[in-house]
Amino acid sequence: MLKPSRFRRPIRGRAARRARAARFACETHLLAVHSARLAAASLVFLALLAASATSERIREAPPIEDAGGAPAPPRILWKTGTADVGPQADPSLEARRLLAEGKTRVLLQLHGKPDRNGLLAAGIEILRYLPRDTWIVRLSDPIDWTAFGRVVRWAGEIPAERKIAPALAEEGAAKSAGAVPLRVRFHDDVDPGEAAAILRAAGASMLEARTIFRVFDAILPAPGIEDLAARDEVLWIAPPLPPPVLANDGIRLNANIDSAHAAPYLLAGSGAKAGLWDGGRVDAHDDFSGRLTVVDAGSPVSDHA
Repeated sequence: MLKPSRFRRPIRGRAARRARAARFACETHLLAVHSARLAAASLVFLALLAASATSERIREAPPIEDAGGAPAPPRILWKTGTADVGPQADPSLEARRLLAEGKTRVLLQLHGKPDRNGLLAAGIEILRYLPRDTWIVRLSDPIDWTAFGRVVRWAGEIPAERKIAPALAEEGAAKSAGAVPLRVRFHDDVDPGEAAAILRAAGASMLEARTIFRVFDAILPAPGIEDLAARDEVLWIAPPLPPPVLANDGIRLNANIDSAHAAPYLLAGSGAKAGLWDGGRVDAHDDFSGRLTVVDAGSPVSDHA
């Protein structure tokens, strides 16, 4: 066995050339191996990308079209689930039918963005937006049916079952003969006195009223929930909210605010009314910009924030 020499004589001449050639051949081989691996990885990536694109095309089914080839109206995203709506040759026929049944608050999908003043002049008052591209409106005589036909592409009823929160429906079914606490939200155009009268006529015991929001907490016999939801004036019925607490840092998550800001809703809160509860008096603030309505003016000052 040769012992390593501390001072190894440098290689010169033909031996040096052979060593350089061998090293070059080795480096060329390694470069070829790496290039082949990189090419293979690129092919795999491109194949995965193509498969992903194909998968997306498969998942995104083409929009439903009517007999004339026009896209069908967008589906409606209810709190209780989604619903597809079919194209209509003459939406005014459905609107006339609903009016004949005493249902003045209906669903409309329009051609383009709504012109509120123009619609109001035609007897159509916009009350609330409902994803996607759907509006809850109130129809009032006299209605300009010519203008109606120009701007409306679909009209429909607000189903009573879509007004009841699933949790409340389950509780009502479980208490088929008992009383159920609930929160009733009326449409914005309903007078608070009229709303209270509707609840009393339904056999409800009033607990608390937030008239600025048309919201009423009450106790109602379970069999009366569906009949109340069928009322044209009622927008939504749900279980009552839990009692308010201080430092409720999880309210944004519980209210699903991030989802409301994201697609497909993209809501920013413009034109909305928000109820603000605090541990003490809520005073005017620069952020409110004069938009604050103090309901409990006699509340004490709180130092929790």
